[in-house]
Amino acid sequence: MTNPWDLEVALLRAIANARGDEWLPLSIGGPRNRVREVDSAAANETINRYVDAMASLGVENVLLVGKRENGG
Repeated sequence: MTNPWDLEVALLRAIANARGDEWLPLSIGGPRNRVREVDSAAANETINRYVDAMASLGVENVLLVGKRENGG
């Protein structure tokens, strides 16, 4: 099990390595696949751990995550 801080860092590293237009839209699996490129241990975490890490980053105003409305 990856330390929650390490998972957050892996998510941020994966985001930093991507172009802006590569992130919209992505399902929850998209970030997980990108994390695999920067941290193979973190890539094996459960979806619930990813959601927790994304929510934590959102609360800290480091990451903006939202629901797509009307398919757009």
